[in-house]
Amino acid sequence: MRKMPILLIIIGTVLINIGFILLACNTTPPKTNTQHPEPTKTIPKKEFTDPRFNKEEEYRIAKKFYKWLNKEYWEIVLENSYRNKLDYPLVLSLIESESTGKPWAKGPWVEIKTKKGTKLSRAIGLMQIMPDYWYKGPVKDLERPTLNIKLGTKIFGQAMKKRKNNLRLALRDYNSGPGSSYFNKPYILETSKRYHKHLKAIAASNVAWSFDDYKSKYGTF
Repeated sequence: MRKMPILLIIIGTVLINIGFILLACNTTPPKTNTQHPEPTKTIPKKEFTDPRFNKEEEYRIAKKFYKWLNKEYWEIVLENSYRNKLDYPLVLSLIESESTGKPWAKGPWVEIKTKKGTKLSRAIGLMQIMPDYWYKGPVKDLERPTLNIKLGTKIFGQAMKKRKNNLRLALRDYNSGPGSSYFNKPYILETSKRYHKHLKAIAASNVAWSFDDYKSKYGTF
């Protein structure tokens, strides 16, 4: 009978230890301060210009080539040229060839092929977007400079990527439209020459990139 107290003491000690272990396992971690969370790291906005780029000076130069250019078009062209990895002088030259800066410009009626057969359609706006190919909304929307330039630069950027920066072929693709191999040589030469004249004017002013940089990228004409 003397052994019973000792046994009870041992059992009690074991139970107490088990209790401490369970209590430690169920202890919740300390709450963090949710009212003042750690600041998240933000990625700085990438500039779409060369460090030497002088927006006002380059606008002044561009204005000499394109009388229709205004600050609204200028900002839209800069932003969308960057997004689609295009040189903005090239986009301006393209707009000049397509519409001479008229947002209401409409191309001639042409017969195009669609999934439902053939139909008559025509290009609209500053960069002459064919609605049946590139835009499913109201045709009148394409007269808005923001939408038209956004679509035009995206289409031309894809053409440049497809043609591996071969400017002649990309201009041909843009001018002729999907599924056509029409080669409008005067259009291509006029656009590319105007583009390079603009680049030379920029290089001469020494405000941004040099003409040699462009020549190595796109070749000569």
